[in-house]
Amino acid sequence: MYKGRWDAVPGASYYEVWVKNYGRWVFDAKALETSPFTSSFELRVEDERARFRVRAVDSQGVAGDYSGETGSTKVAESAAPDRSTAISSSSAGGFDPKAPPPPPPTGLFAIWTETDIIKLVWYDARGAKNYAVEELIDGVWVSPARIEFPRANTALIKDHPSPGPYRFRVRSVGSNGRASEPSRPTTAQR
Repeated sequence: MYKGRWDAVPGASYYEVWVKNYGRWVFDAKALETSPFTSSFELRVEDERARFRVRAVDSQGVAGDYSGETGSTKVAESAAPDRSTAISSSSAGGFDPKAPPPPPPTGLFAIWTETDIIKLVWYDARGAKNYAVEELIDGVWVSPARIEFPRANTALIKDHPSPGPYRFRVRSVGSNGRASEPSRPTTAQR
């Protein structure tokens, strides 16, 4: 198992972790069902010489440049994305980059589970491999700084003291990384 982490990128809705196995770069959304939405990953890799790169994707599905490469140890930490290097996404296989995004999630609601943790739950969207959570801060939708995904359709937003209000929405993300339109927003307030 390889582990990695990086500093959160402002404006990122989720992250793609690209792996170089046996000399070929790939992004496999099935291997990282929830990790692209956090700033860390844990991944089983067969090639001990594996290399890793990360790139941030914003709420419109636009991907940033790739981070620098890192790897070759059992515990790998990559830096925040380095805007000076990039590789072509055409080297990735296993998914259709032209496929349309899945529909947005429905039924989003928020509940307080602790005095500073908000739980978001929604109905799965057909064709979604992952989800991107966005929070409205100062009139701009951004990815929450501290978020965990205990299940595909559940997110825990941390460090949000009550009473609020906090406003959230969710996007479905297909296996090719394309994000849906946002769900209807929900508000958490005590």
